[in-house]
Order: sequence, then C-alpha cells, then structure tokens
Amino acid sequence: MNPQRLKIRLGALACAIICSMASCSYVSPPKEEASALHQSTTIEDANALLKRSKQLTKNNEVAAVYQLRAAEIAWNLLDTDGGRVKNISNLNESQKQAIQVLKTAAEELAENFVDSKYQPVKEFNHAGFSYQINAAAASQTGVHTLDNLTAIKPVSEVRHRLCNQWHTTDGIGAPLASKWKRPTDPKVARFVSSRSYMNSFTAVLSFDKTKKSGAPKSASLVGYDPSYISKIQLGQTEYPLAADFTSTMVDQTSDIHEFRLALKGLIHPGEIDAKLISLEHYDPNRIPVLFVHGLNSHPLMWRNVINNLRADPKLRGRYQFMIFYYPTAWPISYSSLRLRQELAAWEATVGTPKKMVLVGHSMGACFPECRPSIQSEKSGTKLLEKAVT
Repeated sequence: MNPQRLKIRLGALACAIICSMASCSYVSPPKEEASALHQSTTIEDANALLKRSKQLTKNNEVAAVYQLRAAEIAWNLLDTDGGRVKNISNLNESQKQAIQVLKTAAEELAENFVDSKYQPVKEFNHAGFSYQINAAAASQTGVHTLDNLTAIKPVSEVRHRLCNQWHTTDGIGAPLASKWKRPTDPKVARFVSSRSYMNSFTAVLSFDKTKKSGAPKSASLVGYDPSYISKIQLGQTEYPLAADFTSTMVDQTSDIHEFRLALKGLIHPGEIDAKLISLEHYDPNRIPVLFVHGLNSHPLMWRNVINNLRADPKLRGRYQFMIFYYPTAWPISYSSLRLRQELAAWEATVGTPKKMVLVGHSMGACFPECRPSIQSEKSGTKLLEKAVT
C-alpha cells in the first residue's frame, strides 16, 4: 500500500477512536447549541435537553444551562397563576412530565450548591442564556439551604430494603437522600450521632416570571423538610410538596452490622457507653418521643416504627424522635441511671420540654418502672408524661 495513503488511513482511524472516546462529553458548535436552546418549547424538547445535559460531564456551567432551560419550559407548562392543585394524579400527561422534568433538574442542579460548593447566588451562562439561581433560604422553620448538607443522592438510587414500608408523597420537588452537617456546638453535637440528623429533604426549583430586560432569568433552589411543610407555591398556585420519609434513614444506616452491635452490648458492655441520640434537629414546639431498646438489641430495632410514625400526616408535625443506646449487660438500675444522666445533660443544652413520651421494649420497658416519673434533674419539673411499653 502507498505509504502516503496508509498514513492518511491511520490518521483517520486515530481521529475516529478519539471522537468515539470523547462522544460522551462532545459539545456541539455554538450555533447548534444556541439553536437547540432557543427553539425548544415542548415537554419533549425539555426531556431532550435534560438528556443532553447528562452528556456534558466536563462542563458544569453548560450542563446547568441545559437543565435550567428544560426546567423553565416545564415551569411554563404548569399552572402558576393561582388556585390549588390538591392531587398530582389529576393533572394531564404533559403536566405530569413537566413535574418530572422539574424534579430531575432540581436533583442535578442541587449538586452545584452542596457543602463547600454553596454560594447564596450563582449565575450560569451559555449560548445567549443567562440564569441566576438564588439558593439562600428564608428564615422559616422547615426551610433549609443546601449548605446544611455534606452530600446528596437521588432517592431513586437508594435500595429499598431494611424498612417494611417506603413512605413517599407525590408532588413538586426532588426528594434527596441527604447527609446533614453535624452541629458545630459540641454541647449539641454530643446528642447527634456521627451520621448526623436524618431529617427528610426535598429540593424545589422555581422561577420568577418578573424578569427585568437585559437581566439574567431568576430562579430559586431551596430545600424543605416535608415533616414541617406539605404544600408549596409555584408562582401563585399551591401544589403538594414531594416527599420521601424513608430514604435518608435507610441510606445512612444500611452499612451498620446490627447483630454485632447488639452482641457487643451483651458480651462486651465496657466498649461502648450509653448515649442519647437525636434523629432530627431539635424543635421546642414538638414533643420528643424517646425509644429504648431491649435485651441483646440496639436502637435500629425501632427503624420501622420511627419510619411509620414520621410519615403519618397526623403525627409528624407534633412529634420528634430520639433513641437511647445502652449495653444490655448492664444492670437495669445502672442503665436507668445513665438514661436520667443523659436526659439531664440534654435538657441543660436544649431546655426542658413541656412533655415527653418514652417507648420501651423488653428490658427497655423496665426503665420507667425503675423510676415511674422521670423528672428534670435541673428544674424538678416532670419530663416523662407517658410510658409506652
């Protein structure tokens, strides 16, 4: 074969291999990009833009513009001019897809604001499109910024296991399996496990229609705790908030070897001390429910109970959940003493709750019998209103 022709063929082959390897991150020419973004108006276009954004793994800003443009199209297909949507299932198919596009866009965009990436306001620009996202949360109970989290995961990536039921609610927003930052105050952190809190978290992306000429399009990306907030406003229209009450707890505890933990407390009681643990950010307006496990057991035995109670719409706005671990080889009287000491230290940190419920199983049910009315070591006021055995 002619050496010159062979050289040309080898060059072409090398180019083909390089193009094949780079196809997942290929970026179209600017004119093609601008045309795709400007001409997209349908829900099918929005889904195509989201699909395209997943290929732009090496350019977060361009990917973000694709996600925001897709979400903007979806937003325009939804009713935001007033009224109330009680049930997502009553919407037409195009609107249901629009809600899914908003959810996917929120999942993807949230990664740009978690932990050290967080900035109250970020701007994304590409192909003549400019979006400004406000990620600062209002000072309101149940509303959080993404910088309160160290990591997030779409709930679809959490394996359905460990809990008998998976509690979800259809609505607006992207429920995320979240890892919360631990408190910086050591007095508060004492009552939070190394895995931190297990509050549910839903990220909601919304747009401001009142765009000034020449200014970037304005959007907000804020997190909500669905145990506090069940409805949100898109524009002037009220929608149910999407929620997943199970994923975060399962995701954070799935690697714990429960049999070993229980056996260690029975055979090697000196290795782990007793500990009172708050599963949620403390709220003085909610009644604490404290769960105490039984013989040769551990606090995770309450997983299904807590999962079901947190999802109950009649209960979740009124109660917050805590657990108490103790080595079960200890005498009951000593375990009860350690519980009272932990409660006293916790009360000194957060204040004395007006009411409290203690739920015990097996040996744990003997705790209130050791001291039927657990009282505040600090103030002498009655802490334990009810013991459930």
